[in-house]
Amino acid sequence: MTTRTSQLLEKLSSGHQLTIDELDDLINHKVKEDQFLEFKSGQELENKDATKTIRDYMCGFANSDGGVLIVGVDAPAGV
Repeated sequence: MTTRTSQLLEKLSSGHQLTIDELDDLINHKVKEDQFLEFKSGQELENKDATKTIRDYMCGFANSDGGVLIVGVDAPAGV
């Protein structure tokens, strides 16, 4: 478990809302995807099965220790 994403998840689980600065930090510092963080470009939502796609990702997090799904952002390159 990476410290950075697990700390973020813990904060969010206790009612914290992700701020714009925190989101920018995840993107600009190229935080690596892991068990708790997933970036999706949003292209997955362009088809008629978009709700199923989102449910699949959320079920994956629900079946583990939770996570953060950021839609509309490609995964940072090179990490």
